[in-house]
Amino acid sequence: RACVSGGLPPPQTGVLKISPQAEMDDDVAISGRDPKQVLKRKGLVTFNFKGGLGRRQTDMMKGGLSRRQSDVSRRSLQSVASTTVPSAGYEGKGAYREARAVKCVRVLVVILLIAAAAVVTSLTYHYVRQNERNDFEHSYTEAVNRLISVIRIRKDSMVAATRSFSEVFTTQYRDSHYNSTAYSDQGWPFVTMPNFEKQVRGLMEISKGRAFEFSPIIRENDRLAWEMYALDQAHVVNASQEQIAEGIYMKSEDNSVVSATGNYPGARYQGLFSPVWQIEPTQTNSKAFLFDLRSQIDRRRAVDDMIQFKIPTLTSILQLVQDAGIRPSAILFSPVFRDLSRVEVVGSTLLVFNWDVVLEKILPNNIRGVVVVMSTNTGQSFTFEINGDDVSVLGEGDFHDTKYEKHEVTFHASLGKEESFVENANESVVIYTLKVYPSATFESQHVTNAPGVYAAVIASVFVITSAAFLFYDHIGQNHRNFLVHAATKANTIIDSMFPETVRDRLFQSHRDLHEQSNDTEKRIRAYRNKKTTFYEKVSKPAQKMKRFLLPGATKEEMDELSAAQIDLSSPIADLFPEATVMFADIAGFTSWSSERDPEDVFILLEKLFKRFDELAIEVGVFKISTIGDCYLAAVGLPEERDDHAEIMAIYAVGCQKIFDVVTEDLSRSLGPETARLSLRVGLHSGPVTAGVLRGLKPRFEVFGDTVNTASRMESTGEPKRIQVSQETAKLLVEDCKESWLERRDGAVMAKGKGHLQTYWLIAEAISGDTRVHCGLEGMSEQSMDACETGRVDALHGSAGTVDALHGSAGTLEESESVTIAMMRMH
Repeated sequence: RACVSGGLPPPQTGVLKISPQAEMDDDVAISGRDPKQVLKRKGLVTFNFKGGLGRRQTDMMKGGLSRRQSDVSRRSLQSVASTTVPSAGYEGKGAYREARAVKCVRVLVVILLIAAAAVVTSLTYHYVRQNERNDFEHSYTEAVNRLISVIRIRKDSMVAATRSFSEVFTTQYRDSHYNSTAYSDQGWPFVTMPNFEKQVRGLMEISKGRAFEFSPIIRENDRLAWEMYALDQAHVVNASQEQIAEGIYMKSEDNSVVSATGNYPGARYQGLFSPVWQIEPTQTNSKAFLFDLRSQIDRRRAVDDMIQFKIPTLTSILQLVQDAGIRPSAILFSPVFRDLSRVEVVGSTLLVFNWDVVLEKILPNNIRGVVVVMSTNTGQSFTFEINGDDVSVLGEGDFHDTKYEKHEVTFHASLGKEESFVENANESVVIYTLKVYPSATFESQHVTNAPGVYAAVIASVFVITSAAFLFYDHIGQNHRNFLVHAATKANTIIDSMFPETVRDRLFQSHRDLHEQSNDTEKRIRAYRNKKTTFYEKVSKPAQKMKRFLLPGATKEEMDELSAAQIDLSSPIADLFPEATVMFADIAGFTSWSSERDPEDVFILLEKLFKRFDELAIEVGVFKISTIGDCYLAAVGLPEERDDHAEIMAIYAVGCQKIFDVVTEDLSRSLGPETARLSLRVGLHSGPVTAGVLRGLKPRFEVFGDTVNTASRMESTGEPKRIQVSQETAKLLVEDCKESWLERRDGAVMAKGKGHLQTYWLIAEAISGDTRVHCGLEGMSEQSMDACETGRVDALHGSAGTVDALHGSAGTLEESESVTIAMMRMH
């Protein structure tokens, strides 16, 4: 018996040694170019062989072996040499190659992991960085487009505001003519717009202007007469007599007030004045009255451009005296024409505004660091920085970061289609140019260190994965060696303990036991599925719905129902052949609620419908639902009763009384208009289909022609009255309640029904019924408490039913119908 391990192909020559000191179970080793096979035997025998064991050469040492022992040894060695040794050589070579291949694969996997880590990390970094750059470009483009769009809209709104008001002057005073003997109401320039402040206030809000002004064009020969006219009309424009008495003025070089001359060096027009005559607001601009706008070079250029080209014009960038810090502003002039021919300019409307107001509240708060450089063709420039809603002035000049020159976006703040003409007129008018740039602040919001972080994280993941792979491979290799060794031992033991046929039967027995265990589990599940549940007792639709809506099940039934699995494939629905349906709607509610806060609306509806619900429990009416301010109820379902029409009539009258009391009570807190609301009620009797619509929010619903007709009774009725159909009236007559009815004059036209004869319920005839008064008179707390016991007792004779429902309902899975029944009852 020998085991062979390792080695090369079978040798042609070798030395075979048998050592008597070795154990019988030790391995046989073959090594070197001349392999050695060592077999554990008693005694030491050496064989020299070439090409097999054809001739035995035996040296006897230390007493040697007997002849028989030598023969046995020879036969054993021949067997090993002919079978074991060649097999061991080839198996050893295959194991060596397999181990070497595994090692190569292991090294290759590590190299691939490192390469993959490098590639994925690099790609991730560049991909994330590119995404950030794209996001930066996209956000910047969106911000610029939004900025340009809103600025143009606001600019257009300012032009439209001044133009529209100029048109008001032109239209209102186009037929007036000047008469030098009397200046009142004699036309231009003796014009004053009444209620100027009120008319321009809305225009200022729309255009985001700071001040709105009107300035007539005064010629030298009209100056004295117009100044007398202005003195006479000072009270109309809310100016003081002392200020108007100084006449048209200007500021000298030392900032003192002097009389305007009308003749200014370099001006295109001489002998013309453009004084500020009407202005809003007057409180902060009271000193501006009669200031000649043409006396200041920037304003004079805009006025002369307006007169020459007859279009709206802008001043260059101004610093208003009211502003302490740097705040770029401008004035928009819009011409006022003498008549609709638009030939002669006789005045102007002015809008004073700040450029930071034009730029603010355009971008979202998360957009920060957008730089706008505003410049004019007069050589001025200012830099703004936009941070969300806020705009700050960085200073006079261009302060944008030259790093972002390639992102520059330029657009002109054009005042309209006339600018194409103006640009061809030697660029006489002032043109504004806006250049938009991103900043480091804006870029930092989009271009971050996230790519490096992601790359580092991915590299770490690959490093950890590689380490885990090597560690797992090491453990797996050890485990595989252990399993191979254990399997070898187990196979050896099994092979030595059991014949092959017995071993196969043991494996088959194990498989049969596993299959038997699976069959047992299936039989247990089948047995459980055959158990009878309470659901089988409530399988009929009418019974299921009744148990769903009413608290009539016993404690034992509830417990059994909680443990049962309700079959949701079987609907809960039934037909009730005799029932009366009521629709009640609040007349005037829509207009009333539109003038109230949501809290006030719900205070009215909650208090009103709560009283309706309490009365419904008292008299035995089943509430279906509320649809806005409409209340839907029925009698005759889910429990059938013969007096459904009578009960509903009593309930309808009670609702009318409740409505009057509640609205009168709430009128003190919700306003007197609440008491002027009224209730319009309609009743109809007939068959009704009812059931539970299950789903996300299960509800009890009613359907059919009876429901539609009841709705028509309400809609064609009158406020504070109860209209009933002929079918309901017939049932009341059969119950000897004909004194409750009053025939309505003429038939009503109901949508989808045609002409119907209807009746009014006489509330006074029904008010004698005690069921109407319980809980109604005065709605005092004492009367409410007195009726509480009656309502609870009426709820199927037991005040403890609610507790029984709470104790047994459990969860929605335990009983859908019980849960919704509790909701309906509450």
